[in-house]
Amino acid sequence: IRVDRDEFSGSRKIDPVILGYLIQYLHRLGLIEEEGRNIRFSRKGRKFWEETNGVFNIFSAYQPFFKNLTGLLKKETSLVALKRDDLSVALGFRETGARFTFAILDKIIQQLNPRGLIELGCGNLDLSLFVAKHHSDMNFLGIDYDDRFLNQAAETLKAHPFNGHMKLLKRDIFDLSPSDFDFSSFDLVTAIDLFHGYFFNGNEKLKNLFSTFKKTFPGKQF
Repeated sequence: IRVDRDEFSGSRKIDPVILGYLIQYLHRLGLIEEEGRNIRFSRKGRKFWEETNGVFNIFSAYQPFFKNLTGLLKKETSLVALKRDDLSVALGFRETGARFTFAILDKIIQQLNPRGLIELGCGNLDLSLFVAKHHSDMNFLGIDYDDRFLNQAAETLKAHPFNGHMKLLKRDIFDLSPSDFDFSSFDLVTAIDLFHGYFFNGNEKLKNLFSTFKKTFPGKQF
């Protein structure tokens, strides 16, 4: 994909001089190629972006904290007043998971050999779909509260061969109850989440979350 640098800077109201310096820098690194006024990723640049895009998305989720860092240090801004972008977190884990996190978790899951797996904060069921490639007979349950993710997951399941073994449950993980679903056929509970984010609202929120897990999933492995 080629991008006209003038159109790019104009549509995004970017200083064309500063953009030019950045393009020169990226070109010298071999990450982009120039053809007149057009620029595009080089092969090296595409590989770099594919491997790091997820990390950038995760960092992007915490922009409100970086932007207000001075205020936080001076105690002019409260952590409670700031919120990370959960959608960017989910996208980041999806993009990095298949290359790193999912493979590690899959090895652990294979050793535990569960009958059924629950994925908390499932998003698009990325972890479940990855694991199902090696465990097609396992039952999966994805739990999430966000309709954006659940609708996307439902569309994914329509075209996926493991549809019959995967179910979705709309529920906030902070408000789970044993009566929400028949969890008896699932013996392993997983979650890919940045749990430290919940400390922004005080330690009790995270303590209550784990207490909720213990009551909702008694005797299950995590």
